[in-house]
Amino acid sequence: MVLGFFATAIGLCSLTEAITLNTRDRKFSMLVEERGNLTKPSAHKKKAEAEINPNLRCPLAKSLSTWKGPSRSQLTLYMFGDSIVRKQFEGVCGTSGGYDVKDISVTATDPETKETEQTKIFTCEIPLPGESTLFAAFIGNHQAAPSRIDLLESMHEHLKPPDMLYFDGGMHFLHMMPYRVWREYPQWLNYEAILNSFLQHPIVRDVPKLAFMTSHWICEEKYVGDYAKVINVIQQDPDKAVQSCTEYITDQFATNSTAKMQVDHGKGKDATAAASMHTLTSSPDAAAVASFEGGPKQQCKDSFLVSDGVKKLNDRAVSAIKQQSKQVGVVDCYTITKNQCEYTASGDGRHYSDLVYKELSQFWETVQADAKGPSDISYLTEVMDCGIYRWTDRCPKYGDGDPECA
Repeated sequence: MVLGFFATAIGLCSLTEAITLNTRDRKFSMLVEERGNLTKPSAHKKKAEAEINPNLRCPLAKSLSTWKGPSRSQLTLYMFGDSIVRKQFEGVCGTSGGYDVKDISVTATDPETKETEQTKIFTCEIPLPGESTLFAAFIGNHQAAPSRIDLLESMHEHLKPPDMLYFDGGMHFLHMMPYRVWREYPQWLNYEAILNSFLQHPIVRDVPKLAFMTSHWICEEKYVGDYAKVINVIQQDPDKAVQSCTEYITDQFATNSTAKMQVDHGKGKDATAAASMHTLTSSPDAAAVASFEGGPKQQCKDSFLVSDGVKKLNDRAVSAIKQQSKQVGVVDCYTITKNQCEYTASGDGRHYSDLVYKELSQFWETVQADAKGPSDISYLTEVMDCGIYRWTDRCPKYGDGDPECA
């Protein structure tokens, strides 16, 4: 059985990758269209994301088996983010051993460009104990960061309100100048305020349970082509590595005298209560560029698409989230993937398919800690087809490559 699973993006040029997902005796193919910034794919874009190993799904099934919510109910989960969250959506949909994904075509309007684009919402259902179901949804746009509240509004318009919202955002705000142009500089500069604005949106504010996923650790040794060149220059001559980036910020933003609302990065949610998302993703003025984190040169050093840049952005996000009055769980996927180069492909360095179920288990434990009980063994063994041998820590039962065996 083959499913065509399309994530559509209008505007910039596209790169199509074929990803194959095997679940027990079935094989499904997924086509994913991702937007790129270059006129043609460079070497770092020619990557093959690893398949999700279905033999690793049963530890998540065991976590699900402890859920003690109302019988015959449905939990709705919005998964909102980039390709890392997309991989976790794939993992959720494959937990019960099958993979049946439906899609809904929707229209969204970018708040910054005002351009209308067609995309899709993908959904699946998996069983929970007590004849209940988990309904998971992911919007097929790799730019589904907190700055794209319009995409979340599209999900809310077509689906039931979420019981849980799992989101990330930030890795796409980083650069690899001169090969990955830093068009997302305003989003990086205003990251705390964007998160605050997102978390104060009525849809998000009304979600009973929220969880933020920190972006993955990056295995820089797996970079190839242009990205590998950038890594080499960073290691050999850090000042030279930021030259093109510094010039770009100076030319594009540092002379901008247009009066725009800017972010006071030290004041949390109160500093941005009135800030619109459009303002936060627009070109900042010269004063904001010069004042934040040591000016353009230091900003460029701190924001490469490398592990250090990801960690710094994760730390900013977690700090902003801790200032919220509403509780937001944090799923530390940076730590889960740190130093796990064997689980990411050459030419990638950012996706860790064999760790997806470990990440999802931590997510579930984070959002459902107050609804836990003993494992429902009949659910685990009969509904999810996960006999006890599949979820114990006996590594040979998982097969080769099991991350728990490391």
